[in-house]
Amino acid sequence: MSTADLLTHGPLIGAVTDSTANFWARARNDCTLDIVAAADPAHLPYSPTHRGTTNLIMSEDGTGTVQLSGLQADTRYHYAVLINQQPVVPARGAAFPTFRTFPVPGSRVDNFSFAFGSCFIPWEYDDKVFDGLTRHADELDLRLFLMIGDNVYVDEYFHKVRSKLEHAAPVGDLLSIYREAYRYTWQWPNFRHFTANTPSYMIFDDHEFWDNWGNVPSERTAADVFQAACRAYTEYQDNHNPGYAERMAGVEPQYWYSFEYGDVGFFVLDCRTLRNPNAVPFPTLLSNNQRAALFDWLEANNTRYPAKFVVSSVPLTYMAIPEWMVRLHHISMGDQWPGYRDERGELFRFIQQKNITGVHVLSGDVHIGQSVKFEPNTSGPPVYSYTASPLAQTYEILPRETPAAINALAGAFVGAILGTFFGWWIAFLETAPLPGLLRVLAIVIQGVTNMLMGAFLGAVLGESVRRLLARLLRRGKERPLGAALISRLLYRPFQALSYLYFQSNVRRVSGDQITYHGRALYYLSNLIPPIWQINVGIVRVQRTLQGGVQVWIEYRDEHGDVIVTEKPHAV
Repeated sequence: MSTADLLTHGPLIGAVTDSTANFWARARNDCTLDIVAAADPAHLPYSPTHRGTTNLIMSEDGTGTVQLSGLQADTRYHYAVLINQQPVVPARGAAFPTFRTFPVPGSRVDNFSFAFGSCFIPWEYDDKVFDGLTRHADELDLRLFLMIGDNVYVDEYFHKVRSKLEHAAPVGDLLSIYREAYRYTWQWPNFRHFTANTPSYMIFDDHEFWDNWGNVPSERTAADVFQAACRAYTEYQDNHNPGYAERMAGVEPQYWYSFEYGDVGFFVLDCRTLRNPNAVPFPTLLSNNQRAALFDWLEANNTRYPAKFVVSSVPLTYMAIPEWMVRLHHISMGDQWPGYRDERGELFRFIQQKNITGVHVLSGDVHIGQSVKFEPNTSGPPVYSYTASPLAQTYEILPRETPAAINALAGAFVGAILGTFFGWWIAFLETAPLPGLLRVLAIVIQGVTNMLMGAFLGAVLGESVRRLLARLLRRGKERPLGAALISRLLYRPFQALSYLYFQSNVRRVSGDQITYHGRALYYLSNLIPPIWQINVGIVRVQRTLQGGVQVWIEYRDEHGDVIVTEKPHAV
């Protein structure tokens, strides 16, 4: 076996500071990993300015992290990877991968952008989104990437992928299954190329454990699953995050962490392992200790960081589901913050009482893109909530090889059923009280109307038709005449309807006795599941001529093209 064949995954750039950088990789056998870096690529690979080494050993599934130190702030470096002292990255004729160190902590940042997203299932829709980000790299000038949950789907891998592999090894212990899922998910070339050139910060959500992990009582006692999931998460994700060694040195491991890019601050929450429905004074998603740490960080850095980004793997509001339904069936629908309304209210009250400005909550999990501005009833700063998800996902009624026309008909059938359901639901809940036959007639009319609407939208806007449109729009370098018009006529109106639906529901967040009311800025998902849209969030921070700070977000599709852009807002 050649030295080059030993490297199976990576290199991946993890946490970066003004003077250090972490590099992660995996090999198929025991070996040494060296990272060599220099500002001038002519010095690579044998005369580097900086060098670090570690041993990759199979007891840790061949994974390991190297840290380079002594780097210069805000400087671009080129680097190479050596296995057993032999260079393997880059390939012959290719350029060395690069990274840029962060500014000095606390220093003023004039222009800064980063990406965030979640829910990576490449076997369903490959890893095109990372190719899109790479092709737009010069335009975006991303300084970091936040991969904020469901970065691997262990449960779906086990049920949908492993069972179909011709040469799958017999099922071993749990840890081997979790490691397999990471190896299979992280082998995609566009993902590897992007993360080799962009510092990545990661945190788990539920699918790194199992679907809805932490919200189902029986799962909280599944110690064997928890231990295997945490071990694999440590090997593949956490050991290149900020402060890993210090966070693991305590009696209990700590998975939340914080870091900064100049005078922009980030606090990454653990929204899974510390949930407690019996906590005092109220059920907690974060735990009392982590919530106190978040509050301390917000207050201590209120003036240091004009823009503060709190990474929550689950969103503050998910208003595609009305909150009264969350209260009725908490286990399956209360998986996000709406299931922990008292704690969410405490967060909003703290921000208002302490006048914490510039708070932006970044989330994923729910396979939609949404942006919400929460504003207090009285005086106080607003809070912005941005959700970007999924990075890779398709939803098809029938298997992908099914002809598109049949798939569309199946979408129409499901759309009709859903439309009928929503029609009856709306009629029962929102129709004014009517006597006898008039009420029955109102229910029937509402149901038939929604059935027809659901059938039309299911047929015209099902995932199969959306894919055909995408191919039409991407054929060749130039878009064919009329293609953009077709897209606007078929897709945009339904997106607008979804926005209106979301706008009407998000205001109900005030019903849980918090002091803030929500206002939807936009909503990228839709009422019928077959047209979930892949999206990644790009957040931009910019200084104004007057010295103030503006923040805005844009959502991009799997090709790297803009879906929608928010207007900048001052913080």
